[in-house]
Parts: sequence; structure tokens; C-alpha cells
Amino acid sequence: MKTTHILLPLALVTFAFWGCSDRSQDQSETAYEDTSDAVRQSAEEAGDSIANAWGEVADFSADQKDEFVSAMEGTYAELESNAETIKNESGDVSDEAVEQYDKASETFQEQLEKAGDASADTWDSTKEGVNKAWNNVVEAYNELEAEASDS
Repeated sequence: MKTTHILLPLALVTFAFWGCSDRSQDQSETAYEDTSDAVRQSAEEAGDSIANAWGEVADFSADQKDEFVSAMEGTYAELESNAETIKNESGDVSDEAVEQYDKASETFQEQLEKAGDASADTWDSTKEGVNKAWNNVVEAYNELEAEASDS
């Protein structure tokens, strides 16, 4: 009889612990899936404006350089926000992809700063530099996104 009194509570504690452990794992898996879904959705929403960004400013003249810089800064801010979300919330993004994005991002910012200072004589070549840098940062962002989606 005493053995039953000892074994019954021990069994209940074991089953309770086992059940909590399974629930904790389920909750962790659900949280991970929710985070992955949020990262994917955020990236998809940014995709349209990112894809169309250059098309919206490609024909800007030197007289419109302030509007050009402002438009590109706005789109870049959106891209950067999404990239930071991916880098912080997706554990499966490689260091190489992060470094590639960070380097491309830095180069883009430098080129955009040059665009703000460009003269009418240097506008076309400066704008071409921004275009090349933008394409590189978008390509690096797409790699981040692809690695996050694969996880």
C-alpha cells in the first residue's frame, strides 16, 4: 500500500513533466514557425517597392537630385529594415550573406551620398554608380531572403 502511495505521485509528476516538456517544444516550434512566416511576409511586402524603386527614379535629372536621393533613401530604409529583421530573426542566414549585404549596403550609401553632391556635369555617371550599387544591395538582400526562406 505504501508503495502505491509513493509510486502514484511519482507517476503523476513524471506524466505532468513529460506533458509540459512536449507542450514547451510545441510552443517553441510554433514560435519559430510564426517568426519565419513573419520574416517571409515582410520580405514579400518589401519586394514590390524594392523591385520598382529604380524604375521610379531612373529618369530623374540633375535638377531633381534631391527628390532622387529622398526617394532612394526611403526605399533603402524599407529594405534595410527588412534585412535587419531577417538577420536578427532567422538563425539560418550565413555570415557570408550578412557580410555581403552589409558591404553592398555601405557602398550604396556612399554612392547615394555622392548623388546628393553631384553636379549637372557628373549627374549621369553618378546616377549610374547609384544604379549599380542599388542592384548589388538588392542582390545581397535577395540572398538573405533566400537563405531565411530555406530555413
